[in-house]
Amino acid sequence: MVEYRMKMLFVQWSRNIVLSLLAIGISCPGISGPIEDAKNAGFTSGNTVQSLFGEKESLNTNLSVPMTDNTSQMKTIDGSTSFSANLTSPSSASFLKILMQPSASGDLQVVNVSQDLNMDGSIDNVYTVPRLVSGVCANGYYSCTAGTWSNCQPYKWISDSNGKVSDATAAITELGGCYCINSSCGSQLVWDNSALVLKDLGGGAVSAIQWANIGFTVTNVSLTPVTIDYYGRLVASAAVGDAMQVQTLPPPVNAQTYYANPGAMSSSLGGIIATQSGDPNSIYYNMLNSSVVNQASGEQKSCTIIRTGGLDSASTTFSNSGTKSMCTDHFIKIQIWKEDDTTYKLQALDTGPGGDPYRNCGVGAVDSNGWYTIGTVSLPPASATAQGKLTTGSFTLPTMTGGGCSGGSGFVDGILNGFDLPVNTTVSCPDSGAQTVTFDWSYFFEYKLDTYVENVNDQCQALESDPTCTLKDETVDDVQIYLNYNSTGLSQIPSCHDLVGAAGPMQICRPWWSKKRTYICETDALDFSDLKTRYGAVVSGVSQSGSTLSYADQVKDLNGNWSAGGGSILMPAADAAATCELSCRTRVAHEDNEVTTTGIVSDMRLDPANSADYLYKLCVNGVCPIGAGEVIVDDCQCLSGFQEAALAIQSLRMAGKDTICTSGVRKPVQ
Repeated sequence: MVEYRMKMLFVQWSRNIVLSLLAIGISCPGISGPIEDAKNAGFTSGNTVQSLFGEKESLNTNLSVPMTDNTSQMKTIDGSTSFSANLTSPSSASFLKILMQPSASGDLQVVNVSQDLNMDGSIDNVYTVPRLVSGVCANGYYSCTAGTWSNCQPYKWISDSNGKVSDATAAITELGGCYCINSSCGSQLVWDNSALVLKDLGGGAVSAIQWANIGFTVTNVSLTPVTIDYYGRLVASAAVGDAMQVQTLPPPVNAQTYYANPGAMSSSLGGIIATQSGDPNSIYYNMLNSSVVNQASGEQKSCTIIRTGGLDSASTTFSNSGTKSMCTDHFIKIQIWKEDDTTYKLQALDTGPGGDPYRNCGVGAVDSNGWYTIGTVSLPPASATAQGKLTTGSFTLPTMTGGGCSGGSGFVDGILNGFDLPVNTTVSCPDSGAQTVTFDWSYFFEYKLDTYVENVNDQCQALESDPTCTLKDETVDDVQIYLNYNSTGLSQIPSCHDLVGAAGPMQICRPWWSKKRTYICETDALDFSDLKTRYGAVVSGVSQSGSTLSYADQVKDLNGNWSAGGGSILMPAADAAATCELSCRTRVAHEDNEVTTTGIVSDMRLDPANSADYLYKLCVNGVCPIGAGEVIVDDCQCLSGFQEAALAIQSLRMAGKDTICTSGVRKPVQ
């Protein structure tokens, strides 16, 4: 059959080869050599893989067991390298062993179940069936009077919460797949079918264990004529790589309840879907929201929003001058009084020889600190985005004369001398009593102001306003606040940058500084109309003659007009192949000892001795492989059992129809 299929597919492959070569624009005259080499390499590789994984036994040995048993090594295809491929869960050499011993009556007189409950390599529990086993079921057994099918009692396999196997009485409707094994149904049935009997006994026991505890999985089974061993691994104690993912699924400790209540799976499934639908990290969420599922093509686009800032520094001067007269008894003091960070007052005070103010002059309009204010300097206020620094602040009285006073001057620099610090002028008025001094005055202040200016470079504005674009991911100052189309619930904390300007360092704080976004934008569906046109021409126009593969084609010019074309490719000749894979049909006698609710099947057959099974087998080198007791019905040829299969299926379908008109109204058979 394989060779036949290969031949039938050859033309299709040829078409595909032509299409591929046309797509990449390669002409291939004289390529039979490389193609032949590739074919041979393919056959060699295929045979190697087939020998390793082509049969269930070799697949189990070379793949399943190394992945589930830490005592076996995985190997590369060529066998040159071995390595451990065992999963992270503990495994056991054998966690369940069943031993059976038939009696002279055909009943099993001994059935022992040995268990390694924690898979540590030691037997923890042994259960011996306390009665004869006369029939075996998929989930239990029958116990009857020895050698007969009388006084039969059904039992089912059970286990406790620790997984310890035992049995309990059951109704016949609780068991399935039952058959008789003692001498009332045939001779030496157990010995002739020991593998089947052991598998059914073991399968029922394993199912009972999993009913109470699904914290393990079966990885391998081995048989002897009287024993069956089950190998497995613990999954309940497996290391969890992503706890958040596992929390959204039913844990094994709860999942086993589905055995007793299968209907609960629907509600659990609904809960899982609801949970996964809102979890942007789940596979379900990403599959559900993918462009493929939503039948929309999309293009991923990234953008940034960057905030940049700096200080704009400027220098400002404040100055004024004038002439003033002032009464004094003897001396005059001056100072720069700092009222607050932005207000500075230029002041003077008259004193007597002992320093007492206002002597013989009286108190005029003085300021709150008791000094006379000559001038006031008001600087710009500071703010969160502006910071100033006073670099010069001087007050000068260059000439002081008159009123019997000696000439003098006065000078104070608030930056050097300090503010609110009185300085004596050099003028002196020695005459007693009030005297009037006339003087010029001036001040000069220099103020450097740093003003913060910023710019936001928003490269996402176009994508954000595009209705065909959807925000997928966003990080703000390296904090993931949006992931897989959903908010993470996280938010960035405002941060500050230190900037240095003419007035000194300034700390600028902002809610964010940078944003990185990823959008998925819908795109127009790809137009494959031209490809379809060429594909249709090539597929319908491929033919092969010997080693030449000819094909038709359609060529489109720059004006969009199509014209017929074609060509040929040199190909290796196709290998000869049979029209079918030879098979044969055999017949082997079969003893019907299955048990149903109405009894043993053989007791209800008209001719139980002539019951038989018909088997279809592949021929090996033209020979039909037959086993003990088999008779060839149809020897090696191109067989088709479709009619027999259709008849059997139709018979089963009709058997389920209402043949006795339960409703009282005759109906046509459909």
